[in-house]
Amino acid sequence: DRKLCRLQGHYKLKPKLMHFAPYTKQQILQIFTSRLKSAGVLEVFSPPALQILAGKFAAGSGDIRRALDIGRRAVELIDQSNKEDVLKPVENLVGKAEKEAENKLKSVEVKQVVNVLNNVYGTSQNLVDEP
Repeated sequence: DRKLCRLQGHYKLKPKLMHFAPYTKQQILQIFTSRLKSAGVLEVFSPPALQILAGKFAAGSGDIRRALDIGRRAVELIDQSNKEDVLKPVENLVGKAEKEAENKLKSVEVKQVVNVLNNVYGTSQNLVDEP
């Protein structure tokens, strides 16, 4: 910003303001999907979670940077939850089915996306985890 003021003072160096059209829901969804596929981790997000995330930002600013940041935060939330699950004592598990459920890594669901959006944008409504 400091250099921008200096440039505006010179008639030959005056910067040109460029406006970028906001991304659509489909474009945001395509960007997320292609990035997840290229990293080999498409299963990290559930399809409804991606739809909610893309729809939220397409309806608002259309800013892909913010959408990617919210996606990153949701992944960090799930990653922390997965680490906590791995560290749980094995003797607390009752049956084989529960052991398999514990060993399966969680993916980002709608609930996590909504919670991250609420935390970032300052609303106090959170989806409650059901037992």
